[in-house]
Amino acid sequence: MIDTTSSLTRKYNKLNRKILGSLVGTIYSILYLFSKFSFLFYIPIKIICMSFIVYISFIHKSVKDYIQTSLVFYAVNIFLAGNAYFIIYFTGMSYIKVSFIVVCAYISIFLVKLIFSDVKKLNYIKEITKDIKIVINSEEINCKAIMDSGNLLVDPISKGEVIMVDLEKVESILNIKENIIKKVDILERPEEIMDKLDSKLLKRIRLIPYRHAIDCNSKLILGLRSDYIEIDGDKIAGAIIGVADLKNDDYNAIINPNMLAKSYN
Repeated sequence: MIDTTSSLTRKYNKLNRKILGSLVGTIYSILYLFSKFSFLFYIPIKIICMSFIVYISFIHKSVKDYIQTSLVFYAVNIFLAGNAYFIIYFTGMSYIKVSFIVVCAYISIFLVKLIFSDVKKLNYIKEITKDIKIVINSEEINCKAIMDSGNLLVDPISKGEVIMVDLEKVESILNIKENIIKKVDILERPEEIMDKLDSKLLKRIRLIPYRHAIDCNSKLILGLRSDYIEIDGDKIAGAIIGVADLKNDDYNAIINPNMLAKSYN
């Protein structure tokens, strides 16, 4: 009932408040089994008890807010209690059995919500990740890419969006040899290694200005013009690849969603 009230009123309540309110409600329900406590189940006492549960289960901004939440809680209580008595009357089941069925139903709904949430997350991850193929000098690179609208890098020459690719995926193309070109130089000082690159790559090289969102320092990123990239079977010619150290096991490239719009045009 507390969860249902929370959903209907769109009020957030902390877990400890939910547990406390549920505990009070559970104790009150158990007392129903003892005849000497029957006076606690007169309507005025019920209203006081429910009002107390509402008071401890939710945070209230004002008296009006408290009254509104209480009215919703009373309505939920009446609805659920009415359904329980309906089941008892027409099936002859005991109050304990009906309560057990209600608890099982609540747990089932909770588990279904968790499963549905996980399925939604999996679908979302599937939607924002793409398998892409990058071709440079006829050499193919297959990447697992994630779409990120925060990747706003643009090649100053072609004005096209830049796809960020992990350095390890392009090592073979750059023909990196630690005694000639160090990885740190490619990532931090790309302008200093231009003369050390294969002559076949020079016409493809770009130096792309980049400003870090956290420290606002400007730097340059080494870029390569590809023959084409392929996304969902569609090819984009001359797409620019930015070399980065992504350090992520789930993906090794970052693409701007605008690239997908181009691939479908």
